[in-house]
Amino acid sequence: MIRKSILFSFIASAALLASCSSDSELAVDNSENNRPIVNSDVEIKLSSGAKGTRGSIESDGNGVFEAYGLGVFCLAKHNIGINPNEGDLSWDKQYNTSTFPYCVWMDNVETNAIPDSIESSTDLVWADGQQRWYPTGNWYAYDFYGYYPRTENITYEENRISADFTIDGTQDVIWGKASSDDYYGYSAYYFRQLEHSTEVPTMAFKHKLMRLTFSMTTGRDANGSTEAAQKMGIHSIVVKNVPCEAHLIIADRNNPDTCGTITFNEWNTRDFKLRDWGDSQLYDTYFPESDPYTSGTYSFGQGILLPVPSDVPWYNMNGSRNYFIEVTLVDTEGNLFACETPLELQHPSGNFEAGKSYNVNLVIYGPKTVAVKATLNNWEQGADDIEDIEFN
Repeated sequence: MIRKSILFSFIASAALLASCSSDSELAVDNSENNRPIVNSDVEIKLSSGAKGTRGSIESDGNGVFEAYGLGVFCLAKHNIGINPNEGDLSWDKQYNTSTFPYCVWMDNVETNAIPDSIESSTDLVWADGQQRWYPTGNWYAYDFYGYYPRTENITYEENRISADFTIDGTQDVIWGKASSDDYYGYSAYYFRQLEHSTEVPTMAFKHKLMRLTFSMTTGRDANGSTEAAQKMGIHSIVVKNVPCEAHLIIADRNNPDTCGTITFNEWNTRDFKLRDWGDSQLYDTYFPESDPYTSGTYSFGQGILLPVPSDVPWYNMNGSRNYFIEVTLVDTEGNLFACETPLELQHPSGNFEAGKSYNVNLVIYGPKTVAVKATLNNWEQGADDIEDIEFN
């Protein structure tokens, strides 16, 4: 089962530069075109933990992981009233040109998750190598939002930010948030308070997809032997008609319960093909090797990541909300054996869930020549003869 949450730690240093005045003493010129908010001396650092940039993101028992290409936002959640004439709060990039850079302090910053040297936590490193700081002025308190895989297809609204992207079964989708119940958290002012100076905010990431993994078991023939089954391998596995266009709500101030909600466009579907590790092609290498009278089970492929059917507004295939898979076998001589119809995958006890992995075990039997006995009846004369055909 996939670990449901992955912890991210955000570490903010609180060292004061001698040449800087405190934020609460900052003189503010709040004219429309002269916003004085700049970087403070309080650095934003992210630290913590899933191994693999594509395929399903895995974490160890400490939440340590590796992933490249997350998107991170630092979004204003409310005015904190320390300085006068605070700017209006809106995340809308198009209509809020004056305060937008301060309301969206970190705007989809590309971030890499890299385990530290002793693999006890994961450092979140800005991909551009630059340092980032909380703003001076203390107009707003901020929340952090992160997601994967990062996309440039972002929609900015006054109170909502969302992302649209396409999946193909090889990449995980995760989302997380870090927030403080303190009115001033998170801000430079917050981290300058002694009781918060060493605080480490955390972000819990959750998987937004389900995963199918696959294994094969050698079936026994009538004599109890698996020798024939050992001559059969897996050529390909395809999940049919999977919704592939995702819409992820990254942040929503008015409806916080919808943050992290993902939905899929049921009208655009693709077939998702099982890949080998590293997204390589699934080669004809999965031939079991065991004693002819031992029925072994073997895992293969890296799994397929799929939308949870309940996240698709209307997902109906052949009257079912389940997925269908198409399996093609191959024997040791290269002959292919395709299943006549796709096989329906039904949850054994209920509904599929995000963040859970389900193994599909295929019981494979060896090829068998089907002999059909036949008898031939004598010709019977038809009631009407065909008239003579003349060849001139």
